[in-house]
Amino acid sequence: MDSATVAAYAAILAAVLSAWTAHSVNKRKESADAKQFLRESRQKAYADGLHVLNDVVQALLRLKTALLKPQPDREDVHSTISDIDVKVGFAGQAMTLIYLVGSPEMLPILDDPINKFNEFKNDHLDPFKHRHFPPTGPGESEYPGTGVCEAMVRDSPTLVAELGGLIPTLETFLRDFQQQGRRDLDPDQHPRRIRRLWGASRSRLVRLWGRIVSRNPIREGH
Repeated sequence: MDSATVAAYAAILAAVLSAWTAHSVNKRKESADAKQFLRESRQKAYADGLHVLNDVVQALLRLKTALLKPQPDREDVHSTISDIDVKVGFAGQAMTLIYLVGSPEMLPILDDPINKFNEFKNDHLDPFKHRHFPPTGPGESEYPGTGVCEAMVRDSPTLVAELGGLIPTLETFLRDFQQQGRRDLDPDQHPRRIRRLWGASRSRLVRLWGRIVSRNPIREGH
């Protein structure tokens, strides 16, 4: 192989290497931008979700405290239930976003607690609310001859027992959610792996070039 041929091979190899490097750099940048966007979206979704879910748990604790009084204050119970409804609406919006951007490891953590809360709300909280605070006015009509407070005292233990089972489940869920969120938002280690792969690929190209030259030594005088 004469020097001109070797030079041509070298130019081709340099062009290939340059093009591959540029393509690799662009891909890395696009990948890094996408990962950064996803990480920022997750960070906001997780922070907002943790905040509103904690608000729901705190409101449930206030309801339990209000119902445990010997004579529950009707207005206090009513306002707390209304506050729970508002916070559940915010939590639903936050959960929708988490389902969109959350990690595959995060999503299974959500399912069981959300299902248990929905069961509690549909089977216990909403019936209690409709019984004691119907849209048409005070709930005395449900209990002829008794006062609203007396009826609420009679019904409260069942709801308190359900709250006693639900609240620890949600508190455990919040801890699991927070721990998984920390793991999801740890600094990404992929760039190191990309650098290792690039170094290995570059070494393979150099070895290939070495084999080409060794098999086709430059002959003097050409």
